[in-house]
Amino acid sequence: FAGLIPGSTINGSTIGLSSLLTAYPEFTGVSETGLNEGSSYFHMGSVRLEKRFSGGFTLMANYQFSKILTRISRLNDSDVQLIKRVAAEDRPQRLTLNTSYELPFGRGKRFASSIGRFADMLIGGWQTTGIIRWTSGFPFNVENGANFPTNYDIQGFATQVGKIPHGRGKLQQQFADPAAVLAAFDFALPGESGSRNVLRGDGYFQEDAGLGKTVPLNDHTRVKAGIELFNVTNSVRFDSHSVSAVVDDTNSFGNATRTLTKPRLAQFYARFE
Repeated sequence: FAGLIPGSTINGSTIGLSSLLTAYPEFTGVSETGLNEGSSYFHMGSVRLEKRFSGGFTLMANYQFSKILTRISRLNDSDVQLIKRVAAEDRPQRLTLNTSYELPFGRGKRFASSIGRFADMLIGGWQTTGIIRWTSGFPFNVENGANFPTNYDIQGFATQVGKIPHGRGKLQQQFADPAAVLAAFDFALPGESGSRNVLRGDGYFQEDAGLGKTVPLNDHTRVKAGIELFNVTNSVRFDSHSVSAVVDDTNSFGNATRTLTKPRLAQFYARFE
């Protein structure tokens, strides 16, 4: 290979015997980057309900039940098959409710249907809207801390060794009894991959509402104005992916540092159509 592979260790006139005994000595090193060998599995069932009632009330509901599994990691570097486990993005249940209601006041409505134009501009054309969204929580892991059961490149996950007690803690604390939850896990032993995504945090919940009014100016032009409230109940849900869950950290175990929801917000709008 003298002079044939510039910049390599086997380009000189003298080459070490160990280099020549490899299967393909002309390749002095092989690196693997961006290998696309992972896979995912997604199954979902969905139910949708839409009903327009008399009197201007409309209801829409959508419920989904699903599961996401992935193969993205190995137990050991020498393993041929990837491990199939619940994905970190898995949210088994989702529910969305949408409602709208045209208030029965003003021209053409149940009450005050014969009022004049200017009176109708005050009490007619009002509509309320609402949206409720709820989901299951994301799963998360208990990390193995400073122990490396597989190799020194992969930290790994702690192994579940007991029953996980139920109960939600207060505020950012995800567990009613963090010590009892921590006792259900232990360090993964050499050769073990640990238990992945066996805990779940808060699900998403938010209720939005709106009140609007339509004022017709003529046969072709109208004004719409109103107020929209987001997260009316000012509900707080914490992001499970921000939960501190390390098997050798007892001080902050179970505490989340980031929220899924935002504080209550109100906005006004007005537009011509």
